[in-house]
Amino acid sequence: MTKPRIQDELAGTLQRLRTEAGLTQAEVANEAGVSTATVSRLERGKYVPSPEQAQALARAVGASALVRKRLISLAADLKERTAPRQVLLRGGATAQKRYGEIERAAGHVQSFSPVMVVGLLQTVEYARAVFAAVLPPEQVEPAVQARVERQQLLSGEGPALTQIITEGALMWHVGSPNLMAAQCTHIADLALVADRLRIGVIPSSVPADVFPMTGFDLYDERAVIVGTITGTAYITNSGDVSEYVRLFRRLVDLAVWGDEARVVLQRIADKYRALTG
Repeated sequence: MTKPRIQDELAGTLQRLRTEAGLTQAEVANEAGVSTATVSRLERGKYVPSPEQAQALARAVGASALVRKRLISLAADLKERTAPRQVLLRGGATAQKRYGEIERAAGHVQSFSPVMVVGLLQTVEYARAVFAAVLPPEQVEPAVQARVERQQLLSGEGPALTQIITEGALMWHVGSPNLMAAQCTHIADLALVADRLRIGVIPSSVPADVFPMTGFDLYDERAVIVGTITGTAYITNSGDVSEYVRLFRRLVDLAVWGDEARVVLQRIADKYRALTG
């Protein structure tokens, strides 16, 4: 990933001011209360200082009040862009347990998936087929078990859950027709019996004017986990999260709910059962 231009500006300005002041990196580090290695990494664009560190460094190199203000602003902007993002391990038992912790701490979990069934709604057989496609054989069953443990969130007390899937995801034929028919029936049954759970299905007959490329999960509209090919990004940047909140609201409008959703699920299940004819 390329560095933002503002990171180059921050690094270049601090290096230029230090050089103009005739100071060594060690002298600036000592004055600012950071390590020499930190100053070196910062000047090479390898480190993003906190706004407080940027202020201390700016003072150490003798920056004017106006330049100090600019450097502090750059540091704050960079932290906002980079600090809230973490890449979680993809798919395995450790990642599933981490997702479970995040879900249990939330008040409302909103999930969408365009290509596969949302994790909390997967049957054991469906989850096993998914994990077998992406994990080494020895990791499959631990991951399945961890996902089953996550699904305990559906019973008892816990967060409100709003889960949206597309008809296309349900028509993505995983495993056997019997497996998929059972998966569709399982979702329909959950919609009837699980408290705190609201399930929406976006039928293929509904024209769509949004194009989400990946699945994602929103937590209290303050954080989002976005799936990628190599991992999942955990994002708390308010601007980024707001984009996903707006997207999810549009998906809510496209989906059918309650009895209408169960009709779609039953229709898809019947299609799979017909394949076993």
